[in-house]
Amino acid sequence: MAASHNDTGVVGVFGSCEVVPIKIFDDSGRGTAHTQPIVDAIYYAHSRGARVVSNSWGYRREEPITDIQAAIREIVNGAGGSSRSPQATYGMVFVFAAGNWSPIYNVLFPANMPEVIAVGATDKNDQRWYYSCTGSALDIMAPSGNAGLQGDQWTVDQLGFDGWNPQVTGSNPAETDDVDYTAMMGGTSGACPQVAGIVGLLMARGHDSINPYNPTPNILDILAGSAEDLGTTGWDTQFGHGRANAFRAMLSIIRGDLNNDGFLDAVDYNLMIQVLFYNAPTLFPGLADVNCDGTYDATDLNLLIVHLWHNYPPPDICYEHYDY
Repeated sequence: MAASHNDTGVVGVFGSCEVVPIKIFDDSGRGTAHTQPIVDAIYYAHSRGARVVSNSWGYRREEPITDIQAAIREIVNGAGGSSRSPQATYGMVFVFAAGNWSPIYNVLFPANMPEVIAVGATDKNDQRWYYSCTGSALDIMAPSGNAGLQGDQWTVDQLGFDGWNPQVTGSNPAETDDVDYTAMMGGTSGACPQVAGIVGLLMARGHDSINPYNPTPNILDILAGSAEDLGTTGWDTQFGHGRANAFRAMLSIIRGDLNNDGFLDAVDYNLMIQVLFYNAPTLFPGLADVNCDGTYDATDLNLLIVHLWHNYPPPDICYEHYDY
């Protein structure tokens, strides 16, 4: 999710984000029978100012575990603060892997909580992986590999010979020429951090419609509206709202920002004048389509004017994408 552009290996969805690594498993990668360490980890992330939590873990059950459920709900619904971290002034978005136990289980706990975003897995052809849990709690999909560590998704590995790719023999197509990387990543655990990265991009860029104290409903609306619909038209139990699309999600909240600097200001107004009347190139033509009607003209310029100088709201979130 957070690997940066360094000309080496793979690049994450949000390469410039800060990461708060929190360990809830033992050195062998196994969980604990006790829930308190997980509850503590949730509150710790909140106290450290984390805004998005990527959770590629879950329980092989659909029934809730009370203390974990309560901790997540307190932070999501607590207007930013919580009993354990009252100094945290912003809400967090929890993104969870839906689980790899279809058709035995539907979306697992905690991914099936309505307060979180549940992510299923598709293959590179936008087909649902056979293992990806389905059901009424499924929100969104993202690409991943086979859950059996048989390759398909590249990621960084543990350094040296302690990771999933401990040797280079060429006998397994998932092995690479560098033990610090692996092509064995898969499952909804591989899909989840991609959506968490998109959520991070949306939170970092911001929009007036995103409530900083309880952003999850607004973020989910953006993910749903910008997703590539798969399966039955609209939301369905197999694909949720469809496959997440980072480009469409970001484009939806930055209309009018012609120089893509994160601000709607007089610079954008001047650029719009140049685009409309002097045929000047723009960073991306879609940004000039402020009212999302498929073209850019004087109406879009007027919307910028009334926002900048007459205190009108910023452009609405828009999910259309046109080839200009």
